[in-house]
Amino acid sequence: MTAFLNRARGGLFAVLLFLTSFLGAIFILVPFFPFIFIRPTIWRHCADKLVGYWLTFPAALCEFLFGIKFHITGDPIVFAEPALIIMNHRTRLDWLFFWNALYKIDPWLLTTEKISLKASLKLIPGAGWAMGCDSFMFLHRNWEMDKRNIEKMIAYYKDIGQNYQLLLFPEGTDRGTRSVDISRSFAEKNNLPFYDYLLHPRTTGFTFLLKHMRQKNYAMNIYDVTVGYPDEIVANEVDLISTGVTPRNVHFDIRKVAISEVPEDDDGAAKWLSKLWSDKEGILRKFYSKPPADRAFTPSGIGAKWPVETTGWGRYAAFAFWILTTTMWAVFIYQFFAVKVYTIACIALYIGIHRRYGGVELPVKMGEPDDGPPPTVLDRVRGLTFTVVLFMSSLLGTIYILIPLFPLVVLSPKWWRKIVDRLIGFWLTLPPSLISFLFGAKFRVTGDPVLSNEPALIIMNHRTRLDWLFFWNALYKIDPLLLTTEKISLKAILRLIPGAGWAMGANSFLFLDRLWEKDEKRLEDMIDYYANVGAQYQILLFPEGTDKCHRATARCRAFAEKKGLQQYEYIMHPKTTGFVYLLQKMRKVNYIKYVYDVTVAFPDRMVQSETDIMLKGACPKTVHFDIRRLDVDRLPESDEGLAKWLIALWKDKEDILREYYEKPLEERQLQPSGEGIVWPIEDSVGERAGLLFAFSFWLLTTLMWIWFLWTVGGMRWYFILSCCVYALLYRVYGGVEWFAVSEWKRANPIHPTCAEDHKKI
Repeated sequence: MTAFLNRARGGLFAVLLFLTSFLGAIFILVPFFPFIFIRPTIWRHCADKLVGYWLTFPAALCEFLFGIKFHITGDPIVFAEPALIIMNHRTRLDWLFFWNALYKIDPWLLTTEKISLKASLKLIPGAGWAMGCDSFMFLHRNWEMDKRNIEKMIAYYKDIGQNYQLLLFPEGTDRGTRSVDISRSFAEKNNLPFYDYLLHPRTTGFTFLLKHMRQKNYAMNIYDVTVGYPDEIVANEVDLISTGVTPRNVHFDIRKVAISEVPEDDDGAAKWLSKLWSDKEGILRKFYSKPPADRAFTPSGIGAKWPVETTGWGRYAAFAFWILTTTMWAVFIYQFFAVKVYTIACIALYIGIHRRYGGVELPVKMGEPDDGPPPTVLDRVRGLTFTVVLFMSSLLGTIYILIPLFPLVVLSPKWWRKIVDRLIGFWLTLPPSLISFLFGAKFRVTGDPVLSNEPALIIMNHRTRLDWLFFWNALYKIDPLLLTTEKISLKAILRLIPGAGWAMGANSFLFLDRLWEKDEKRLEDMIDYYANVGAQYQILLFPEGTDKCHRATARCRAFAEKKGLQQYEYIMHPKTTGFVYLLQKMRKVNYIKYVYDVTVAFPDRMVQSETDIMLKGACPKTVHFDIRRLDVDRLPESDEGLAKWLIALWKDKEDILREYYEKPLEERQLQPSGEGIVWPIEDSVGERAGLLFAFSFWLLTTLMWIWFLWTVGGMRWYFILSCCVYALLYRVYGGVEWFAVSEWKRANPIHPTCAEDHKKI
């Protein structure tokens, strides 16, 4: 009978915890989700208090349902001060029982304690979601990933303005049979003493966490907690639920250590922790050497002893609240179809957040700025003006300026290339003028100048889909001629855009399909064309392959997790194949002298895509570019070496951007690379005059062409015929650029024609 009652208690405990956490996460937490983005501080305040109040419920169940007695001695934990709590990890239930200790000391501690847990626990419906909302620190047991998570979460705790006490188990796992065997093997291998009551602590995570908390000035004390079970040890939650057996008594002793007493260097801190664990082994040996009835810790610190019997009505109120509200929510779900739909939608929302962000705890804080305030009517007018001017000028320019030059493709491919480069380069001055005059954006450019008379490869992190657009402003600031010599690697679909796509094709941009069997041929033929047509180009490549949107970031996170790679917060892992092939091909034809490493950052506003700037009129106030020029001869010669070089470069870029975005807005600046040049953020009189001239020219000529289209019938037929020509060139050759490449190869028979290849591609 006793065994049956115990199992019933265990089952009831599991059901109550699941239902209250599951329905609470849906009906209490989800309605506050908008504050994650609108007012993160309000979200943090509400989530802490709500989840903290739920934590009172399992604490109440431990006492009401199982009758567990908690013996707390030592120093009180102060909830108003950030701190690190370290505890031996005897069972997988230590953190559950510790909530009772915190409640006894000060119930507010349930709203400020954060726990370091296995990442898999956040997948538990209900409880896992709630712990994510409460911004617990989830670790993957992959050091590169965990290091980033630790940095990110401590920065979040600090920046959000809350004082938390972070519970860490330095042993890394509970003292199960397998863990004991591993710890003993480790001790034997490293000539360390065998522990009977502990596992040897893992010092790497502890020292890194402590060091980072010190750097952020986010820890005043360390609380050394020792947990002991005098009568019954229940190893895990499965045993508790299946048997209903729990310890009758749990002892916690707490000792406060000022952080100044712990050595600041990693080696010293590691030795301090090892010494602490050795002392803790002695404390536990003394504890367990006594008869069960006499087992108790000698109080540490100020020697406080909290009453074993918990007083006050708080537990009863929490117990009643969660039972009644859970019952009410269950009835609503059963009776109302709309509530069923809402529940399913919330479940999908939690799953979607995990897939996109990695968990509820992760999107609540990014060092990067958000996408800015909602657009005003004036913003939308600006966006519409920007769109119309660019579209009409590019469309009519490709028809009335480029089409008449098409005979040069056949008669003189080199003259075609020279003239078109300059004409389109002149049009490329229009977008910078609009961004400057219409939106008032400023550009801070630092580092090394890009040389327009030397062939080069430019590589840049791809934060938004507008990076290449904003980079034209940077190039104009460095040297306006760069707008005539820069070529960009873009998605192939962009060349289908009437006007702008046709112009980019005529300008021989590199359009890629993201299918290597097709792109390899395109890269080879286009580099041959560049190298032999008599021009010196700088090719812009985004090694990440796509912009860092939410979807791409989620894919990158999944890839990094699968491969055991470092999780990046501000960049994505680069794709080395295309970069290596392109660089080696440029080397092969002697068409590269420098590689320019460009870092782009947005200090105040993140405008992710062209639809944001066109439809909403959204534009960052400031964009920062830092450029570092590298001699290609100093790069590795082998493919493998280049791939490793790029990966290392991107890792450094992540560190640069992390340092950048962790600064206050007004202090965000990229440190100048190379020559350390800092171009004036304000346009000079000459620069503004050039932008104004380009703006006036393209606006007036576009208006003139529109008037001709409206008034002259022959111009309309010419317009239609020209559109058909572009469509035909795409159909026959694969685009204007491949028409030019084909004719150049025809004029230079040593190069076999590839027009048919690209038609098929």
